[in-house]
Amino acid sequence: MYKIKAIAAIILIYQFYSLAFCEVNMKDESKQYVKGEIIANILNVRARPAVKYEVVCQLKKGDTINIIKTQNEWLGIGAPSHAEAWISRKNLDAENKTIEKTLVYSGPGTIFSTYTTLAKSYQVEELKQYEEKWVKIVPPEHAIVWIHGNYVRKEIIEKPLEPAPSTVNSVKIQSSEKISDKKQSQTREGHKVDNNPKMISGKNIVALKGKQMVPTLTYIGKPKKVEKTGTIIILDDDHKPFTYSIAINIDSQYYPLAYLNSGNFNLDDWVWEKVKLIGHQRWLKGWPRPLIEIESMELIEQAD
Repeated sequence: MYKIKAIAAIILIYQFYSLAFCEVNMKDESKQYVKGEIIANILNVRARPAVKYEVVCQLKKGDTINIIKTQNEWLGIGAPSHAEAWISRKNLDAENKTIEKTLVYSGPGTIFSTYTTLAKSYQVEELKQYEEKWVKIVPPEHAIVWIHGNYVRKEIIEKPLEPAPSTVNSVKIQSSEKISDKKQSQTREGHKVDNNPKMISGKNIVALKGKQMVPTLTYIGKPKKVEKTGTIIILDDDHKPFTYSIAINIDSQYYPLAYLNSGNFNLDDWVWEKVKLIGHQRWLKGWPRPLIEIESMELIEQAD
């Protein structure tokens, strides 16, 4: 019995000192945060920590950031003020306050990824509208977006993380800016570089990324008949086996809505044209956008 009491006492003392040690470490860590400096010429900032999610903005070489959290090789930072942030117009009252808890999307539609929420009665700063249904806003201070850690020089700072995590010393990148001559296909430690926006024929396309040449495509759910209006764009090799997409154009920036299976249409003749198409839409496992099998398509107007 004496031995049992002695062992119990030792365990209790160990737990006490372990807890005290952890508390000291936590207090020490609370006095530190990680500051980062962008080392890529242009670095994509994504809605979530994976290359398949939408690019919400870019940062430039030399920009400094506060790293809020990490997930594997990805770093979570406060959303820059120029990041894509969209909410449904129906969730705002006449004073631009949210009437309920509201999701923030990375593009103007529910097909785009969400990355934060707004509380009820949150006062938004409106930047623009899309079809009277969607409103682009300044991201809230608590919003976290993601960059790849391979392209950040990190430094631990001996002070608490103040002010709010949205502070990013960055300048908005114009779509006409020239990109580094370095190939986008460079690799570092087995990871594909994610440092350039997608520029095709001088058009600025919001970057997505699919899977590389998957042997089979797995459909999810039943096909749904849809009608879409948008511009036909051509995709880069990251989206193989898909070549074309239908996208919406807002201020000369193209947001892909779906991959296209052309059927009897030669889509080369329709690239950069604004069209209305009808077809059957299905989702594919692991892909960020659905696939539309085109049944009919008509020209609406010449695209910009």
